[in-house]
Amino acid sequence: MIDIDLNMIGALAGLAGAVSNNGRLSSTDQLVATALQAAGNSDDSTKAAELTKEIQSEKYRLAPGCACCQNRCGNTSDYSAGLFLVEPADIKALKLQMIQQAIKLADTILAASTDPTSIELPDAVYRALLCWSCQLDAADYLEVIRECTDLMPDLSPATSTVQP
Repeated sequence: MIDIDLNMIGALAGLAGAVSNNGRLSSTDQLVATALQAAGNSDDSTKAAELTKEIQSEKYRLAPGCACCQNRCGNTSDYSAGLFLVEPADIKALKLQMIQQAIKLADTILAASTDPTSIELPDAVYRALLCWSCQLDAADYLEVIRECTDLMPDLSPATSTVQP
């Protein structure tokens, strides 16, 4: 069973593509952290839909030409949940583990922040989102998982929204 909002993660992958080409703002980090936290708690479909719209708006704010591009390159395209679901089981498991680590890292950063509007996410979170939409070798996903894990302080179960 998949306990994350695949559509929101797919939209975040598109936003991560925009960030890789155009940079990010502090509001981008806040939105990504909030959306990852919500994706890990996929109970509220209304909130998920609202956040997905915010993600789209942020993507086109960072990369305005992508909204009306006639020759889409795919760099900022959302990753379809349908494509994820047909991945081989071993790759699907690695991608889920990678996103769960990114969610845990974002949760930890939000929990430690006294001002959630001024958080700064590490590049590893964006790398995990970019890799979500890529066809890579298992070793590449494991490297991103390791990178996210290495950035986390000791986590207690209470700080994570994703169950192991």
